[in-house]
Amino acid sequence: MTNERNWLTCKEAGALLNFTQRHVLNLIKKGKISAEKDEDGKFYIQKSEFFRVYPHLMQVEIDRNSENSVEQGVNKVLEERIRHLQEMVDEKKKQNEFLTEQLSNFTQEKSKMLDAINSHTRLLEFKETSGKSHSTTVHQSDRKRLQWWPFTKS
Repeated sequence: MTNERNWLTCKEAGALLNFTQRHVLNLIKKGKISAEKDEDGKFYIQKSEFFRVYPHLMQVEIDRNSENSVEQGVNKVLEERIRHLQEMVDEKKKQNEFLTEQLSNFTQEKSKMLDAINSHTRLLEFKETSGKSHSTTVHQSDRKRLQWWPFTKS
């Protein structure tokens, strides 16, 4: 009985008439519009009966239905766009996570390379300073020997 295509609720009829739901119930009780009552005590008006009494509102109903179908189509398109945009956002998040991880790995690798360069530099500096001091020491001892050499021979 409550088939959406064949029946109107009092609220829907009131919306078409620009009346309140209560006013539509009063019209039904006065017999101006015929309606049927369901098990729950709610009134339902057959669309054919409603448009027989108010024929000028048939175009309003047709326009409202076409607007609803257009709105539904627009809603579907918008939902599809939202879904597509959400997929794009998710993909960009994955890319950002990947790039952040790569940057972190490169930063760690750079730190390790700098540590290795610094340790090699310190090692070379140590070898240079220990080599210079040794050669300087040898050189000075040779000088001393050379200076004292003429005296030791005589």
